[in-house]
Amino acid sequence: MRQYKIGILGATGAVGREMMKVLEERKFPISELRLLAGAGSAGKRIGFMGKEHTVVQASEDAFEGLDIVLGAAENDIAMRFAPAIVKAGAVFVDNSSAFRLYEDVPLVVSEINPEDVRKHRGIIANPNCTTIISLVALNALNKESPIESIIASSYQAVSGAGAQGISELSEETGASCETLTPLGEILASPGGFTEVLHLYMATGLTFGSQHPDEDEFINFERVPFDALLDRCLSGELRDGKTVAGVLKVYALRTRKKEEK
Repeated sequence: MRQYKIGILGATGAVGREMMKVLEERKFPISELRLLAGAGSAGKRIGFMGKEHTVVQASEDAFEGLDIVLGAAENDIAMRFAPAIVKAGAVFVDNSSAFRLYEDVPLVVSEINPEDVRKHRGIIANPNCTTIISLVALNALNKESPIESIIASSYQAVSGAGAQGISELSEETGASCETLTPLGEILASPGGFTEVLHLYMATGLTFGSQHPDEDEFINFERVPFDALLDRCLSGELRDGKTVAGVLKVYALRTRKKEEK
């Protein structure tokens, strides 16, 4: 069986590590694994199939000799290194949205149109996670009864923002029990207690809003939790879900104090 030289661009992030996990689970035939990331991650050691691999800094000349490069980085990184990857003779299988709308880049879901990978000119793209999962089911249904239209809603996990997004959610959830103040460093909108915060916006307590004329997210206002609790107890906040959300946070805070 042929062995492949594989590179992972963005190897230290949440997606890159998941790619490594899948490669190991499937026992993909690999003769060399090259882990590539930013300068801050260069030198880190990551285990794969019983061996330690050193992360190297991604650069234009870091892809020489590779057969396949899996892209687990953001759009700007994918766009920056794609020409170098193709020039090096490797196939760039990119997980970002950078090339999804390019006419000369096949957009592939392996369970639906695997044959399209043969049409590549060095780059292969894939849809995002919710689209892939939905289409696998919809494709089967469409074969039995053609679908005329679809109305879809997706609820994105914060893991879509990468390892930093997951870390921020963890910190933010803890902070939410004290002040309900989102960090706003990685996530465009709050992850911790999102439902509660969203309901507050409807009652006039503006934690954040999208300006109608600007493509930027307005910073969140710091609102002490005790003030919100007082408004619930006084009857000023009447929305049942909002009150329930505040009481839920109050219960969490009380339990934390009791545990201490």
